[in-house]
Amino acid sequence: MGVLLPIFGGLVMLALEKHWYVGITGKRVLFGRMKYQNKPDPNGVIAVQLGDVTVSRRGQSGGDLIVANSKEGLPGKFRLPKGTDIDKLQAFLKA
Repeated sequence: MGVLLPIFGGLVMLALEKHWYVGITGKRVLFGRMKYQNKPDPNGVIAVQLGDVTVSRRGQSGGDLIVANSKEGLPGKFRLPKGTDIDKLQAFLKA
């Protein structure tokens, strides 16, 4: 097993990784799961109040989206893709 993990670990990680899409409105943040690759699932959208979501910087080019009062099925922290404009995202969340 110890030999197989370094070889197939990346494939296992890709299979277990969950992707979400995020939408920001004037009063809330909407989180939705990607059911299949590049296919959003509109039935499973979770709405969170705008004040319960913050952004934190991680290193020089990364950041995390943090949900304070996470609802069932919603992770408390989301890693943002590299290249995301953290300042612009913070402005949307404070507006």
